[in-house]
Amino acid sequence: MTQFWIIAVLLVVLAAAILFWPTLRRRKSGARWSWVGIFVAIATPLLALGIYSSVTNWEPEVADRSAAEWAEIGRQYAQADDYFGARMAYINAYERTPVPSNALKLALAESLIMTDPDSLLGAAGTLIEEVLAAEPNNVAALFYGALASTQRGELANARERFSRLLASELPPNIEDLVRKQIAAIAAAEAGASGGAATDAAGDAALPGPSAGKSVRVRVTLGEGQSMPALGPQARLYVSARQQAGAPPVAVKLLPPSAIPGEFTLSDADAIPGMAAMSGMLSSLSEALVTARLSSTGDAAGQAGDLYAELTTPVGSDEVVELVLDRVQTE
Repeated sequence: MTQFWIIAVLLVVLAAAILFWPTLRRRKSGARWSWVGIFVAIATPLLALGIYSSVTNWEPEVADRSAAEWAEIGRQYAQADDYFGARMAYINAYERTPVPSNALKLALAESLIMTDPDSLLGAAGTLIEEVLAAEPNNVAALFYGALASTQRGELANARERFSRLLASELPPNIEDLVRKQIAAIAAAEAGASGGAATDAAGDAALPGPSAGKSVRVRVTLGEGQSMPALGPQARLYVSARQQAGAPPVAVKLLPPSAIPGEFTLSDADAIPGMAAMSGMLSSLSEALVTARLSSTGDAAGQAGDLYAELTTPVGSDEVVELVLDRVQTE
């Protein structure tokens, strides 16, 4: 904060000097002092500084936060299931840390994955691999690393990582999810080779996910809304999640021409490799269903996108009406 005000004062002095120079030259030529010129030279930079101070959203206390403070803020956001807030806080912590710890890398990676599952093949995946290189038996890194290997199609590597997880003391529900992932990988490998699949314990592999309970959705444009100017990458996202901020459990990616249209979300629309982390739609009693028309195809969306969302029971025969009448502002 001190550095900011030092720079601000220097800029005010510089601006005043520039504005005062014509008045000084006039005085040197024998003319009287221009009190108007003096007033303008002093008042203009001070007025500019005052206006900036009143309208800026810059927060000195935010700029002065340490990496540890940002990491703690990220942890609090994550505990509240606000993974978008956690992601921004962990990014600030990461950028302020010369040598990020494995714990910080994992926290940042998890927040990235929760807000954008595709990041497993990008920034989050890179962080996970860095942690595994340093800690080959880190449970969280093994789990996410196995998911990343699954998405990359590296089934042998994914199976090996999931199998190593079983040597750790896992909660019963997590152990069950890991075994299901191993079974699914075994089924995929057997399908490719024409053989029969078994899981790590020798049991028959579980079948792939069935449709189960579903949610029926009808997406239409709101009254008075027209299809905005869309680029070639534009997409309609129809998704379901447990609650706001949670990762999606089912997603359909459709062309804008599908509007208006009726769609069904089910376990068949789960994101490959993410079911172990986000769960399945059929396991929920109700879900937050969202439709969003992205002009760029970006899953996170941007200002100007049309969207609609509604919480609805899962498994009901009722068709959820999602009317695209809200505009994303940021």
